Amino acid sequence: MIGRSPLPQEYLEWNRTWGAPYGRGRSALVSLRERLRAPDAEAYGPFAFQPERGLKTFQYPWAYFTAAPRPGMRAMLSGAGLGGLQFVLAMEGLDVVNVDPTVTGPAVEAHARLNEAFGTDVRLINDLRETGELPEGSFERVFLLSALDHLDRDTGRAVLSYAAGLLAPGGLCLLTSDLLLHLRPFGVLDGGEAERNIDLYELTKDVGLEMSHGDPRELNGFPEYDPAHVVQALPELYVGPYYPSVSQNLVLHRPG
Repeated sequence: MIGRSPLPQEYLEWNRTWGAPYGRGRSALVSLRERLRAPDAEAYGPFAFQPERGLKTFQYPWAYFTAAPRPGMRAMLSGAGLGGLQFVLAMEGLDVVNVDPTVTGPAVEAHARLNEAFGTDVRLINDLRETGELPEGSFERVFLLSALDHLDRDTGRAVLSYAAGLLAPGGLCLLTSDLLLHLRPFGVLDGGEAERNIDLYELTKDVGLEMSHGDPRELNGFPEYDPAHVVQALPELYVGPYYPSVSQNLVLHRPG
């Protein structure tokens, strides 16, 4: 499915509670570096420490409420960087792992600083050799929020296949992908490797997961995908505020 507008009231309240997706209060007046160094860093909220795109206004609460997290669950996020959702889940009693090889250098220290600020213990894995330590079937929830959009097909499938193996039977994989409206067939540009609409069907087929939530008419690459349907639905879609895009969302589950 593609995210709709207006956002449900529970999404608006969740964003307001956690300061998603840009941070609380005066965050916009203070640089990222200053926020991280502030003695009261937690006052800015968990979403104040990583630049975010406007679609996360929809994607974060959608993923949270769709996942229905509960204390004691194990959750893995891929490519979460210093994003706030990992800390929210940990503050609510989940055992959280963030697998992100791009978090290096000073960002590693920043991640540790945020764990300290929010009283959490999110495990950061930035060395992919350590992923072998994660037992197969050990997570109830996996979050891939626009994490595969800039990967080539083979790498994206490898990441999703790995995530599928980590899911416990009945576990859910929450996946979002930005659909760029300035690229064909909607706009006039072809895009390229760095900016493209990924084929969600090729990405998700034969990885050992089944779709339990999503509208194939609105998922690029699926046989049922219908660009004309998307165009007709545009007045009711949530469109990102900074560039023309909407959020494709689907839930995959591991049978059993």
